[in-house]
Amino acid sequence: MHDIGKVCIRDSVLLNQGRLDPEEYELMKRHTTIGGDILEDTMSHLKDAEFLDMGALIARCHHERFDGGGYPGGLSGGVIPLAARIVALADVYDAMVSERPYREAHTPEDARRLIEAESGRQFDPRVVGAFLRRFEDFAEVQLRYPNKYVQVFDPTPDPESALSQR
Repeated sequence: MHDIGKVCIRDSVLLNQGRLDPEEYELMKRHTTIGGDILEDTMSHLKDAEFLDMGALIARCHHERFDGGGYPGGLSGGVIPLAARIVALADVYDAMVSERPYREAHTPEDARRLIEAESGRQFDPRVVGAFLRRFEDFAEVQLRYPNKYVQVFDPTPDPESALSQR
């Protein structure tokens, strides 16, 4: 749910296998505010949907950095909602240990080392401490359920094959 705003980001950006150019990066960063807006709007149309309030906060703030260098608001430290600080770490761990079209998955140990190195910069040191205390559980789940990249469609299909499928 934290990345729901990506539904509004064009596929050429989402499926880019290289480095995003500055314009694409600015567009990608918008998924945080778009996601927060989507969840807040959904909450306004549903009865008993207050649970989405936390989802909206997470969607908006999961790319904020503990040191204030993140986006969209440049929030830092305890100003960032705790749930977003937790999801930020979990999201990075998941991204690192998951296969991507442009790279193999990193090992859980590599992800742990990066997260530990970013304590106090990207991540809340207390959240990092909790992660390190339960690291074996994270690693076990990831090894049991590896996240393999599956491309659902080709964003640049062959015109001949597209015509033959009609």
